[in-house]
Amino acid sequence: MCLSDNFILTCDEMKKMFFKEYKHYCKAQETIYVIFQMIQREDEALEGYVGQFQFSLQRVKKCKLDPEPLKMVFLRGVQKDSIQALNLMDGGEISQNDFNAIIDLYRNQ
Repeated sequence: MCLSDNFILTCDEMKKMFFKEYKHYCKAQETIYVIFQMIQREDEALEGYVGQFQFSLQRVKKCKLDPEPLKMVFLRGVQKDSIQALNLMDGGEISQNDFNAIIDLYRNQ
């Protein structure tokens, strides 16, 4: 973007121009930050956590997230008893599966 002389005169004008140009990127980055901070609350069913996680992922479709770190972020947020349940459903160590296989296992329970 090229600006003429005296186009931006105040910090508020600069902020407005910045957010106008990059608002979609900022919203996606904000959602990615939320995903990386997500944890399953003690009183939350695994179903609620998975649903919220998937909803947040849908909001950042334009951003390419690598599946392996995504899986680790997801599993880091799951309560230990839910991990044990997933391990039992899988018949092994759930962390050995890829992210989509974990979500499919959950859906098919």
